[in-house]
Amino acid sequence: QGIAMWMEEHEEVDRDVVLDRIAHHYVRAAELANELGPVEGLLPDLQEKALWWLERAAARATQWEIPVVAERLYAEGLRLLAGRHGARHRAFLTGRARALARLRDIAPARSDAEAAIVESRSAGPEADADLGAALLALADIEQKESRWDAADKALTEAGEVFARIGDPGGEAEVLRLRGFGALFRHEYAEATELLQRALARFEELEDRRGVAWALQNLAWCAFYSGHAEKAEVQLRRAAATFEDLGDMGGLRWAHGLLAWTRLQQGHAAEAEAMAEEILQEDRRGGDRWAIGMMLVLSGSARLWTGRTNSAVERLREAQELFDGIGEDFGYSQAAAVLGRALVLAGHVQEGLDTVALIGQGDTSLTERQQMVTAMAGLSATVQVGDVPRSQALLDAADGLLDAVGEDGLLVGDSERVTSIGLLRLQLGDVAGAVAALSSLDQRLAPGVDPNLHSALALAHAADGSLDDALRMADEVDDH
Repeated sequence: QGIAMWMEEHEEVDRDVVLDRIAHHYVRAAELANELGPVEGLLPDLQEKALWWLERAAARATQWEIPVVAERLYAEGLRLLAGRHGARHRAFLTGRARALARLRDIAPARSDAEAAIVESRSAGPEADADLGAALLALADIEQKESRWDAADKALTEAGEVFARIGDPGGEAEVLRLRGFGALFRHEYAEATELLQRALARFEELEDRRGVAWALQNLAWCAFYSGHAEKAEVQLRRAAATFEDLGDMGGLRWAHGLLAWTRLQQGHAAEAEAMAEEILQEDRRGGDRWAIGMMLVLSGSARLWTGRTNSAVERLREAQELFDGIGEDFGYSQAAAVLGRALVLAGHVQEGLDTVALIGQGDTSLTERQQMVTAMAGLSATVQVGDVPRSQALLDAADGLLDAVGEDGLLVGDSERVTSIGLLRLQLGDVAGAVAALSSLDQRLAPGVDPNLHSALALAHAADGSLDDALRMADEVDDH
């Protein structure tokens, strides 16, 4: 108790480490007091002090997206409360549920959220705000397990609760989570419509944090829909708001997705640097899904810049991590890049087998996912000159032969067109290869994409344009 009181008086209590240590000392003092009984000199409200500091520290860890710390702090609070129901007990249950969900400990997360819901219902109308918060936590948990009907049921009830108590911010959050669910079901038109409605509500309420999260989700939707430039604009706006609010967790999420857009636009070195910086923070926080996505991004950047072996290391770690949490979508993304990296590293059969297994037997893949899967296979097979298999993949996948759009590069355009150009060369269609590769070269920013321009150098050499071939090869060497 004495250490906590001294720190409270003399230290900067807004610093995370100080906040955490004050909470720690008050909690230990309160636990000892519970064991020993009345002790002279202890504060009469010692337990309340401990809970107040725990609440503050846990909220900070949650905002900074450090779920491993948030879970520990909420657990300590629940242990101190020892089953005494009330507003704080409900808040700690919901807080721990959110932290556990971030850690992908889904079963205990669901248990906490459901316990908070039951307790809130038992408390009557005075606990309706707590009931709404617990239902939102449960909906997020169900979405992480792709239990869409259960998530929709929780969101419907949460919306009714927020409407009943006159909480428009809660209603906006319901819309945002509905949009987020549609995004992960790859229903991009519905996701965009819902997220835009949520954004408008948050803007009406002047809820800047809500606005930033809605923008971040819209950017995610734009990126997966194939519009990296649009996603970048939304992400920079979201990041600026998060930074202004001091929301470092939101800022890290925005920067993580921004790193993906930079990779797609050809800025591999910048994307890798961003990914590695974010990865350090994500490892500290313990969110395994976020860690996995940054590993895939870092591995992709290393692969596209010729560091194949180090790419394989990153991608294997990502694949193992996603497998451990049962995350099929992330596993497929890691496998798609890993297969290509293995082929380039000389492990040809293992690489082709890895790519061939993506989505095998999964009838739920959307058209775009099927195209991405085919693109991964095509990229691998053209590297080893397997023309029959490459042609079969091309013939089977709608959209792979689409021209580069007029409104900006779509996600995957560079890799898709490069693979098609290489296949054209292998088929002896030199003019077709030059035309396909040049169509992308005219649109790409920045000026040099090592993968594309290496292929274009080969195409120019094949059609006798040796000066162009040497110039392109020199640009790749200098990149």
